[in-house]
Amino acid sequence: DLLPLPAWHHVNFETYKVISGMDSMPILGTKGCPFKCVFCSRTQFNRKPYFRNPLAMVDEIERHYHYFNGRFVFLDDSFTLRRDLVQQFCQEIIRRNLKVDWHANGIRADQIDAATLDLMRDSGCRGFYMGIESGDERVRNELIRKKLTDDTIFKTLKLLNRYNFDVEISFVLGV
Repeated sequence: DLLPLPAWHHVNFETYKVISGMDSMPILGTKGCPFKCVFCSRTQFNRKPYFRNPLAMVDEIERHYHYFNGRFVFLDDSFTLRRDLVQQFCQEIIRRNLKVDWHANGIRADQIDAATLDLMRDSGCRGFYMGIESGDERVRNELIRKKLTDDTIFKTLKLLNRYNFDVEISFVLGV
């Protein structure tokens, strides 16, 4: 939060959208990931998570709303790592009455709950990306070191079934 936002005023967004093929504005709400999955490109030096102020994130959304017609995507490795901040973010979008569509590109099955999902949906979240990595619990936890049980995954998927989110689940093939 101490660093200035990118110099977006120097970007021609119409050209940027055509060249990049993007239909939503990318935003970072967190940086870093404390988990130690073996396939990750992160080093031990960027595992410490840093979190942006939720109000500053909503300010950024307001500032750039018109460039992508209220469509945003969060490129965080683990958007829901601090549920309290996610809830503050969602509550602020609702409080400001912003009509946005947004996606969280990185959540873990063990880091969501019904209250957070309700707020995410009500604030305009339309979907997210969740890494399961392997359908085999032993491979997932002993080899990949995901530390995510089958029981947790099934409970989360059952919970998600109540919502109309676009959910992408990733698996690492060949482990």
